[in-house]
Amino acid sequence: MNKKNTIRCVILDDESAAIDVLKTRILEHANVEIVLATTSAFEALAVLTTEKIDLIFLDVHMPEIDGITFKSKIPPDIAVIFCSADDKIGSNMFDIEAVDYLNKPVLQPRFDSAMERYDRKCNPNSTRVRVDSVDDVISLQVKKGAYKMCYEVEIDYVLSTNREVRVYLGDEIIPTSRPIIWFLEVLSPHRFIQISQSGIVARNRIRGIQGQYLQLRGNHEELKVSNTFKPAVLAHVFGKDT
Repeated sequence: MNKKNTIRCVILDDESAAIDVLKTRILEHANVEIVLATTSAFEALAVLTTEKIDLIFLDVHMPEIDGITFKSKIPPDIAVIFCSADDKIGSNMFDIEAVDYLNKPVLQPRFDSAMERYDRKCNPNSTRVRVDSVDDVISLQVKKGAYKMCYEVEIDYVLSTNREVRVYLGDEIIPTSRPIIWFLEVLSPHRFIQISQSGIVARNRIRGIQGQYLQLRGNHEELKVSNTFKPAVLAHVFGKDT
C-alpha cells in the first residue's frame, strides 16, 4: 500500500454491530487504514488529538456525547462522515461541514459514494477520483411537475420495463417518467455501462458475469446482458476497457 495515499480513519459508534458493518465496507477500499474502531468517545478523542487522522466515521447519537458536539472538539482538518439510523437529520449534517451522511444500515454502494465524495473534497491525489464530479446531481421526474434529486454516484442501475423506467439506489426504487435514452445521454460513461437496450449499470457495482447474467455487489438481483453489449461488459469485467 502506498502510505502517501493512505486514508487513516477512526470509527466511533456506540454499537459494536455498526462498527463491524463499517469495517466490512472499508475492506473494499485498500487505501483506507483503520487506526481505531471504538465505542468510547473519550478513547477516540485521545487518538484524534494526538495522531495524524484524515477521516472519522462518526455516530450521531451516543450516550457519552452526541456526534455534533464531538465534531466541535476535534481538529478542523479531520473530515467527518456521520452515520445514524435517523434518516430525518441527514440534510442538517451538511450545514456543519460534514463530507457526507450515511443511513444505517450502511450499504456498500452508498459507502462507496461517500468515499468518492471524500476523495473529491479532501483527497484530490487519489487514483480513485473519476474525471467527472462526484457532486453531479440527477433530476428524476417522478410525475408531472414533481422531481426527486439524487447524486449520480448513488445510482446502482437503471432498468426500463414495458410500463416505466426505474432507478435503483440501494434499497430504494424510484419510478421515473424519464426515458432510458435520457439516462444514456446524461449519465457519465466513466461511471456507467449499458448492458442491454433497457439497462444501464454503475461500473463500480459490477462484481462479475456468469453466462448472460451480470452479478452486482450487494443484495441485488442478477441482470441479463444482451449479446450486443456483452463484449463491452466482458471487457470491463476483465479490465480491458479502453
